[in-house]
Amino acid sequence: MTSLKPLKSIAHNLAHHFSSTLSMWKTDYTINHLGTASKTHDVPKIEINVLESTIKPENLNHGIIQEFLPEYLLYLNHLLKTHSMENVELKEVVIVYDFDVDRSCSFDLPIYNCVSTIKTVSGRKVQVLLTESS
Repeated sequence: MTSLKPLKSIAHNLAHHFSSTLSMWKTDYTINHLGTASKTHDVPKIEINVLESTIKPENLNHGIIQEFLPEYLLYLNHLLKTHSMENVELKEVVIVYDFDVDRSCSFDLPIYNCVSTIKTVSGRKVQVLLTESS
């Protein structure tokens, strides 16, 4: 049986990459686009289904967000290959950003909790929690 350790690393790195200043998309960081959408549409939680390149709530799936959603899957595939896990059959890869948190940050970045979950077809599951300071 393959170790889950690489999947846990992949779950963390996937969410962290798009939540950090490593991911600039056109005019701003990806996380800022998501934080702005959360505020503008008054939706505290945003869920990204990486395998399907979809977002919930669905009314956020337009414009710049619609443009960068496929990048999550491309980066996931890169991470799977890097960790020699490309043969693992994935059932679900979901990242949930919760912008309704009670803390502040001295930088001009959104404040959030993030749960990144990977489920395999064989029923195995890994989940990691990140915050803006992770």
